[in-house]
Amino acid sequence: MPECAEEIFVTGLVQGVGFRPFVWRLAQKLGLRGYVSNRGDGVRIVVVGPPERVAALVDALASPPPRARIVAISRSTAQDEGWQGFTIQASQPGTVQAGIVADLAICPACIAEIADKKDRRYQYAFTNCTDCGPRFSIVTGIPYDRARTTMAAFAMCPACGAEYANPQDRRFHAQPVACPVCGPRLTFVSGQKGSNPVVGDGALDHAVSSLLAGQVVAIKGIGGFHLACLAGSEVAVAALRERKKRPTRPLAVMVRDMAMAEDYAHFCAAERQALEDVSAPVVLVRQRRERAFAPNVAPGMERVGLLLPYTPLHVVLMQKVGQPLVMSSANRSGQPQVVHNAEALESLQGVADAWLMHNRPIARRLDDSVVRVLAGQARVLRRGRGLAPEPLPLPALMAKAPPVLAMGGDLKAAFCLTQGGRALLSHHLGDMAQLATEQAMLAALADYRALFGQTPAIVAVDAHPGYRSRAVGQKLAEDHGWLLETVWHHHAHIAATMAENGWEKGPVLGLALDGTGYGPDGTLWGCEILMCDYAHMTRLGRLATVPMPGGEKAAREPWRMLLAHLDNALGGGGGLQSAGTTLRAKGQAGGCPALHGTCGG
Repeated sequence: MPECAEEIFVTGLVQGVGFRPFVWRLAQKLGLRGYVSNRGDGVRIVVVGPPERVAALVDALASPPPRARIVAISRSTAQDEGWQGFTIQASQPGTVQAGIVADLAICPACIAEIADKKDRRYQYAFTNCTDCGPRFSIVTGIPYDRARTTMAAFAMCPACGAEYANPQDRRFHAQPVACPVCGPRLTFVSGQKGSNPVVGDGALDHAVSSLLAGQVVAIKGIGGFHLACLAGSEVAVAALRERKKRPTRPLAVMVRDMAMAEDYAHFCAAERQALEDVSAPVVLVRQRRERAFAPNVAPGMERVGLLLPYTPLHVVLMQKVGQPLVMSSANRSGQPQVVHNAEALESLQGVADAWLMHNRPIARRLDDSVVRVLAGQARVLRRGRGLAPEPLPLPALMAKAPPVLAMGGDLKAAFCLTQGGRALLSHHLGDMAQLATEQAMLAALADYRALFGQTPAIVAVDAHPGYRSRAVGQKLAEDHGWLLETVWHHHAHIAATMAENGWEKGPVLGLALDGTGYGPDGTLWGCEILMCDYAHMTRLGRLATVPMPGGEKAAREPWRMLLAHLDNALGGGGGLQSAGTTLRAKGQAGGCPALHGTCGG
């Protein structure tokens, strides 16, 4: 039978998701010769066999493993070098453009293993396979191989090595594969003086005892530490709030499983799907009145943020505790989440009563993602662990646009790198008012650029002259010789919505109902009707321009703007002046010298 030789190149999220084993099994089934390997820019397949069987392999690539995302498949003629059989070869160099898969929640097969007393991974806190486990949080370089992860220091034992090398095993080339013999270990540290750390066996049980005693325990996860306590204990939650200096903002709660989630909350099919997604986000759902958490978990809120256990450590912990736990980012108010062991022991003194840590390093800080279902669709409110760094597609007209670094705003900051028709949106970084967040942004940007091989030609910044993100962007543009472009805040909102929906049909009529954003007339805009395309905007309508009681405080305390608009519409203009005088007298007036102190929304 005549044969052909082809090189097939696949780009997208195809590393760390079992794609090479998937190709190997296809080739074995079709009786093809050759090899498959990772490169910096994707996966390379060289295959030899009858043309119809090669075509069948290419067709089958359209249905890849569940976690894979294929962007493009190219084919070219290759040379038959006499390969015997089909193999998986060592990774090859190449331009760094491949996507990295986000961290994946523990799969059902691994949950079953850690529950089986006869299994060698029984209750092992770092169990994973090709279908689940850490990815982005442990990657240090591309191509994605164990040597380029924070698992490099853990040499596989013979049993794990056999699984890793067996194409029929679900751990075939699963880079974080480990077991109690060769993998990471837990350590428990009590805040009590004179106590000794507990390493390995017993560490988890000590943490469980501390939690059940009402203590606050710092727990190291995939992307950083959490501060955990009993969600049903008003005293424990109050202690966490007081120590963290977080008096009222709602706290996320982890439940053992969907059955426990149903005991405490109402949710629709879309909310259930979001909770069970492999990204394992925090999902905002309605609390049940008949069985509520402690009232200070989400004071005054109808909804609460729930999440399911997404690591084997969380699964075993929740089974042993047997009740919901608050899982709040481990940091002092306004500071980034704590990531490293030494940092946690030092910075969380006086906040945590105990620490449950492990010796697998975290490559980058990743807060939990937050999702809310609106109009039947899950909307991302905070993009972090489980979602970042999966790229977002841009409209086709942007495919040849120059690479851009977009700096974003100051609140809930993130940056975005665009290139080749896709947007690489960073994980959540925090609020830019904190120097630590600014430093975290610069570190994350350097990390993303190195990891994904991105070099911007343009830096896009908000037009607001007082934004820290703008100042950081200006400095980057000056240092690297990149072109600087300013963007109007509300135009950016509508343009982003257009891009998210792949809009390419010309101008749209957009309604921007935002807090505040700097406008071309030097005032703060807030509710605009804009006619715009991606490059231009025209304001067609707005709410009346009114004074901002307290200056920038009005953006953070919306009741002030309500007072201003009511006064403008109904009060004849006198009441607001008196109210403003009262606020200043109480020392509450803020303001932004760069602005006129009025708001067009």
